[in-house]
Amino acid sequence: MSTFEALQQLPDGAFHHLGDQILRRLDPKYRRLRPHGINDRGESIVGQPDSYVGDTANTCKIAVCYTTQRRGWWNKLRSDIREARAACPSVEEIVAVLPRDVDREGPTDKSIDWFSAAKAEAATATFRLVDGRTLARLLDADHQDLRYDHFRIPYSRLTATSILASGRRATLETLTAIRATGRYDPDRYTLRSADRELFTLWQTCLREHEPDHRRMGPVRMIALVDDSGVGKTSLVCAFVESLCEVLPVLLVQGRDIVLDSAESLVGTAIHALQGVLDPAVRANEEHAIAKHLAQGMPLTLVYRPRLLGHKLVLCRSSEVVLFARFDRAQVAALLDAPLPVVQLDEAAHRRA
Repeated sequence: MSTFEALQQLPDGAFHHLGDQILRRLDPKYRRLRPHGINDRGESIVGQPDSYVGDTANTCKIAVCYTTQRRGWWNKLRSDIREARAACPSVEEIVAVLPRDVDREGPTDKSIDWFSAAKAEAATATFRLVDGRTLARLLDADHQDLRYDHFRIPYSRLTATSILASGRRATLETLTAIRATGRYDPDRYTLRSADRELFTLWQTCLREHEPDHRRMGPVRMIALVDDSGVGKTSLVCAFVESLCEVLPVLLVQGRDIVLDSAESLVGTAIHALQGVLDPAVRANEEHAIAKHLAQGMPLTLVYRPRLLGHKLVLCRSSEVVLFARFDRAQVAALLDAPLPVVQLDEAAHRRA
């Protein structure tokens, strides 16, 4: 159920309460908004204004009218504004709030100019309209806590910026742990042919089309294979360190994941980006990540397993990214797919 659809199902009192909460956040002038047309049990009662800003309803400067009426809401709107104008002779602004889509649910007779008629009822007071589509947009974009409180629609804290920041934080923590073991020293590290080859393959992973038509699609996974002690850990550490400031990168150690299923891979990424979440909330966070990644932000996950002599870099393009559409069967298939291999220059790494 969408937020707009959920708004349609709110009873008068609940809609009044939600409207007051949103308006207080919408503009500082509504911060001292007081309910008037609702009793202590949260039930709507007769009388205008429904809420107001001022010392009393009679002397208020801002009056708010709520209506959840479905049929003929434009007539109810005019009536409420007229009553508010009469009850508040000093009013300077009248705000009308309703859950309807005023563009699509208006009068079938298009000659009826209900908006001008509503403004006329406000007389000298400024008239402001907040409809259902506007409320839904505000709840989805800026006030997801209210959306969760009223509709139990899980909210995502993710933005493109927060994905980048969360990935950088998690990666830097892992890099710090690896440096503490002495397996990576950025001050002594020098670039070599393996770095260029890895970066080139990584770029191939992000391309939408690959000129090599002998295979069905672009590379998604890269294996780094060589003997122990030749510098694979340093290579991947330098690689993620060069990317994490500008692109979302996750460096994951083997102790944090068993890379045997799509579920473990998705769960590890969610945990790194968002921390420990309730399963129901995590599903919504996956959708939020998918939305941002599908808009062109690629995710690179670098996996450093416990087994010596093996590193794995998983890259996904923005269109078929790890979380896009949550087709975990495809993710699982990728785990078994043939991988291009980067062979390290053993002598060069030993010199480093």
